[in-house]
Amino acid sequence: MAVTPYILNTPAQYAPLTEDALGIFGAAVAQANPYDNTCKALQKHNFDKIRFVLSIGKAAVPMMQAAYDTLDIQEAVLVTKYEHLNGFCAPNCTCFEAGHPVSDENSELAALHVLAKTADLTEDDICIVLISGGGSALFEASLIDKTYQRQITDTLLKSGADIYELNCVRKRLSAVKGGKLAAHFAPAKVFSFALSDVPGSRPDVIASGPTQPDSVSDDEFISIVQKYNLNQNNILDTLPPKAEFAEQPHFCIVGDVKMICEAAKEAAEQRGYTVVHLAADLTGDAEKQAKRIVQFCLQYKKDHRGKFSFIYGGETTVCVKGNGKGGRSQQAALCAAIELQGMENIVFLAGGSDGTDGPTDAAGGIIDGQTVDKMTANGKHAAEYLANNDAYHALRAGNALLMTGPTGTNVNDLILVLTE
Repeated sequence: MAVTPYILNTPAQYAPLTEDALGIFGAAVAQANPYDNTCKALQKHNFDKIRFVLSIGKAAVPMMQAAYDTLDIQEAVLVTKYEHLNGFCAPNCTCFEAGHPVSDENSELAALHVLAKTADLTEDDICIVLISGGGSALFEASLIDKTYQRQITDTLLKSGADIYELNCVRKRLSAVKGGKLAAHFAPAKVFSFALSDVPGSRPDVIASGPTQPDSVSDDEFISIVQKYNLNQNNILDTLPPKAEFAEQPHFCIVGDVKMICEAAKEAAEQRGYTVVHLAADLTGDAEKQAKRIVQFCLQYKKDHRGKFSFIYGGETTVCVKGNGKGGRSQQAALCAAIELQGMENIVFLAGGSDGTDGPTDAAGGIIDGQTVDKMTANGKHAAEYLANNDAYHALRAGNALLMTGPTGTNVNDLILVLTE
């Protein structure tokens, strides 16, 4: 899987730091190859004929292709994001494209189709569930009013809730999350393989854990609902029961953010950079983290001579107060552009490994000390656009949108800073 990032509206000739940053990001994302990693994981098992395979998420296509190339499959269902199917088809495989990051009618249709197709499984059957980021929204059968369930998701996303809080709520309000899908498959044997898009790679958080026991207590669920004022329709009046299991279902991580951080480190070192800092647990507010990272990198640059790289993987959040267009990586990049205005010999890249940051066609942004001046020259005032959560249009004006198209993988976001 080759990933070739580029900057929108900018010639193919880049300054050395920018060219290196693009190359490192591309090499890192390519390392999280869902097809290869899924094949390797499946080949470790001696599966006979597989009764049913479900693949959900932004990497559903390459993971399903790996299953068909490795296993003898009787029936399958694939659910992925719009424009991610890329013409995929396979024998006895029904494909859906659905809404993300908020569920839509196709999300419900896909889940109901799966529940109907697997209503008669026996203890002799084997089911494989292939999971990747985005599965929470793409695959849904709501236990409450569908419209209100989608409003809740939208509210949490815009309120700066982290992925743990978001999926805590999603699990309880769904008939296919928090282990309820695996409970539906019983008494069949269920094996899950996941490409993780959550920091820490907790099995019950990835895609809201369709095959894993829900570890969230009633009190924790209630506190999140109250924190974000989500109880207008009295969802706390009757708490849906959690799925129960006699034993822990099989679960295997086939790739995560640590993988792309290590690949970024290797690619940076090959280009002559000393890796000063590497972390794969970045969370919190996108702007605050961007400022913190920039300040650390500038201080290190001031105190040392040489070519340095700083690598951060994880998933930040944005508290949406405006009505603009963007995503968490673009918000971080625009904030960094303001902090670095006028600085020389430093580049800041923030990008989603899936190639789509928020509801946009950009993976993120890549900026330097001249980016804000380019925005201003094109009539965009960076601070105003940042406050309006309109990073996409500001970065576009500054020739700083990071583009890849859908990459076929999804293992969190990467922030990369290069200095010399």
